[in-house]
Amino acid sequence: LARLAPRAHVEVLCAPSAELRPLVADGQLDLAILSAETDTQEGIVLRTERVVWTASASFDPRAAECLPLALFPEGCIFRKWALAQLRKRRREHRIVCTSRSMSAIQAAVRAGFAVSVVAESCMPADAVVLTPAQGFAALPAVTIILAASPAAGAALVQRLGQQLRAPLQRLSAT
Repeated sequence: LARLAPRAHVEVLCAPSAELRPLVADGQLDLAILSAETDTQEGIVLRTERVVWTASASFDPRAAECLPLALFPEGCIFRKWALAQLRKRRREHRIVCTSRSMSAIQAAVRAGFAVSVVAESCMPADAVVLTPAQGFAALPAVTIILAASPAAGAALVQRLGQQLRAPLQRLSAT
């Protein structure tokens, strides 16, 4: 952004998509990188990524009568998908950690304290993907988008989208 608009005042706000989306719509934020469902018509698509159930390699999901979960706050689509699947399968569960912080969710998974649902690129290095054979059905993919307020310059938004898409596409190739 600094190269595309050198006079722009840049302030980064890290928050869940559910909190950023209304700020963009109200014009309080010019741009936001958001998670969205794959059928979204919102923003510029930067990448689509698999969403997975993840746990510590030492966690045995069959041994847990009540599945402990580490999830993002209410409004997160990952949380919505996870809870809907567990209800559908009538799997006993409880939320043991709610955090806006990816590193806190990852720490809960690494410690074996909880299972979580994350974008595949956000899985802790030493964690495993829980599979349908273990009772964890596949989840929808997530689309990462660049959303802009109505006041943001369309040409700048398009150029920024192009600049962001390339490194994000390389990330999915690794």
